[in-house]
Amino acid sequence: MDALLNDLVDQAKSRFEGKIDFNGQKQAERYLQVLLISFGVIAFLVGFTLQNLLLTFGIFAGGLLVSLLVSTVRLPPAKADLSHSGDRTGMADVQSASDLMAALARGGDQEDSIARADQASGRKDWAC
Repeated sequence: MDALLNDLVDQAKSRFEGKIDFNGQKQAERYLQVLLISFGVIAFLVGFTLQNLLLTFGIFAGGLLVSLLVSTVRLPPAKADLSHSGDRTGMADVQSASDLMAALARGGDQEDSIARADQASGRKDWAC
Protein backbone atom coordinates (compact mmCIF):
# COMPACT_ATOMS: atom_id res chain seq x y z
CA MET A 1 0.00 0.00 0.00
CA ASP A 2 2.84 2.40 0.86
CA ALA A 3 4.59 1.63 -2.43
CA LEU A 4 1.41 2.49 -4.35
CA LEU A 5 0.99 5.73 -2.42
CA ASN A 6 4.65 6.69 -2.95
CA ASP A 7 4.30 5.92 -6.66
CA LEU A 8 1.24 8.18 -6.91
CA VAL A 9 3.05 10.99 -5.08
CA ASP A 10 6.07 10.65 -7.40
CA GLN A 11 3.81 10.77 -10.46
CA ALA A 12 2.05 13.88 -9.13
CA LYS A 13 5.40 15.58 -8.41
CA SER A 14 6.73 14.86 -11.87
CA ARG A 15 3.54 16.08 -13.51
CA PHE A 16 3.04 19.33 -11.58
CA GLU A 17 6.59 20.36 -10.83
CA GLY A 18 8.03 22.72 -13.40
CA LYS A 19 11.24 24.56 -14.09
CA ILE A 20 12.13 27.61 -12.06
CA ASP A 21 13.16 30.62 -14.10
CA PHE A 22 14.89 32.94 -11.64
CA ASN A 23 15.70 35.59 -14.24
CA GLY A 24 12.14 35.58 -15.58
CA GLN A 25 10.70 35.93 -12.08
CA LYS A 26 13.00 38.85 -11.36
CA GLN A 27 12.02 40.52 -14.64
CA ALA A 28 8.29 40.01 -14.03
CA GLU A 29 8.58 41.44 -10.52
CA ARG A 30 10.43 44.47 -11.86
CA TYR A 31 7.72 45.06 -14.50
CA LEU A 32 5.06 44.80 -11.79
CA GLN A 33 6.80 47.31 -9.54
CA VAL A 34 7.46 49.85 -12.29
CA LEU A 35 3.92 49.64 -13.67
CA LEU A 36 2.23 49.88 -10.26
CA ILE A 37 4.29 52.89 -9.23
CA SER A 38 3.76 54.59 -12.60
CA PHE A 39 0.01 54.07 -12.57
CA GLY A 40 -0.13 55.15 -8.93
CA VAL A 41 1.63 58.44 -9.70
CA ILE A 42 -0.50 59.05 -12.80
CA ALA A 43 -3.71 58.25 -10.92
CA PHE A 44 -2.74 60.59 -8.08
CA LEU A 45 -1.84 63.45 -10.39
CA VAL A 46 -5.01 63.14 -12.49
CA GLY A 47 -7.22 62.72 -9.43
CA PHE A 48 -5.59 65.63 -7.62
CA THR A 49 -5.79 67.88 -10.66
CA LEU A 50 -9.44 67.08 -11.40
CA GLN A 51 -10.39 66.62 -7.72
CA ASN A 52 -12.06 63.32 -8.54
CA LEU A 53 -11.43 60.41 -6.19
CA LEU A 54 -13.46 57.98 -8.29
CA LEU A 55 -11.28 58.71 -11.32
CA THR A 56 -8.16 58.21 -9.20
CA PHE A 57 -9.24 54.75 -8.08
CA GLY A 58 -10.43 53.89 -11.59
CA ILE A 59 -7.07 54.72 -13.15
CA PHE A 60 -5.22 52.81 -10.43
CA ALA A 61 -7.53 49.78 -10.82
CA GLY A 62 -6.91 49.79 -14.57
CA GLY A 63 -3.17 50.01 -13.93
CA LEU A 64 -3.40 47.13 -11.48
CA LEU A 65 -5.08 44.95 -14.10
CA VAL A 66 -2.51 45.88 -16.76
CA SER A 67 0.33 45.20 -14.29
CA LEU A 68 -1.05 41.80 -13.34
CA LEU A 69 -1.51 40.80 -16.98
CA VAL A 70 2.00 41.89 -17.93
CA SER A 71 3.67 40.20 -14.97
CA THR A 72 1.71 36.92 -14.93
CA VAL A 73 1.30 36.10 -18.63
CA ARG A 74 4.38 34.38 -20.04
CA LEU A 75 5.46 36.60 -22.89
CA PRO A 76 7.37 35.06 -25.84
CA PRO A 77 10.65 36.92 -25.10
CA ALA A 78 10.52 35.66 -21.51
CA LYS A 79 9.91 32.07 -22.65
CA ALA A 80 12.95 32.12 -24.93
CA ASP A 81 15.58 32.23 -22.17
CA LEU A 82 15.11 29.24 -19.89
CA SER A 83 18.74 28.18 -20.20
CA HIS A 84 19.89 30.13 -17.10
CA SER A 85 22.95 31.29 -19.02
CA GLY A 86 24.85 33.94 -17.13
CA ASP A 87 23.13 32.99 -13.89
CA ARG A 88 25.10 34.53 -11.01
CA THR A 89 23.08 32.86 -8.27
CA GLY A 90 25.24 29.76 -8.23
CA MET A 91 22.11 27.69 -8.73
CA ALA A 92 22.13 27.26 -12.50
CA ASP A 93 21.50 23.53 -12.12
CA VAL A 94 18.28 24.09 -10.17
CA GLN A 95 15.37 22.99 -12.35
CA SER A 96 12.54 22.39 -9.87
CA ALA A 97 11.37 23.24 -6.38
CA SER A 98 12.82 20.04 -4.92
CA ASP A 99 16.19 20.83 -6.57
CA LEU A 100 16.04 24.30 -5.04
CA MET A 101 15.38 22.90 -1.58
CA ALA A 102 18.22 20.41 -1.97
CA ALA A 103 20.61 23.14 -3.21
CA LEU A 104 19.71 25.40 -0.30
CA ALA A 105 20.01 22.54 2.19
CA ARG A 106 23.48 21.50 1.05
CA GLY A 107 24.81 24.95 0.29
CA GLY A 108 23.39 27.31 2.88
CA ASP A 109 21.44 30.27 1.62
CA GLN A 110 21.41 31.95 -1.76
CA GLU A 111 23.84 34.68 -0.63
CA ASP A 112 26.43 32.00 0.17
CA SER A 113 25.83 30.39 -3.22
CA ILE A 114 26.41 33.71 -4.98
CA ALA A 115 29.62 34.30 -3.04
CA ARG A 116 30.87 30.77 -3.84
CA ALA A 117 30.04 31.19 -7.54
CA ASP A 118 31.84 34.53 -7.66
CA GLN A 119 34.84 33.13 -5.82
CA ALA A 120 35.03 30.10 -8.12
CA SER A 121 34.87 32.25 -11.24
CA GLY A 122 37.34 34.81 -9.91
CA ARG A 123 34.75 37.58 -10.33
CA LYS A 124 35.24 40.68 -8.20
CA ASP A 125 31.93 42.34 -9.01
CA TRP A 126 30.67 43.62 -5.67
CA ALA A 127 27.90 45.86 -7.02
CA CYS A 128 24.78 43.70 -6.89
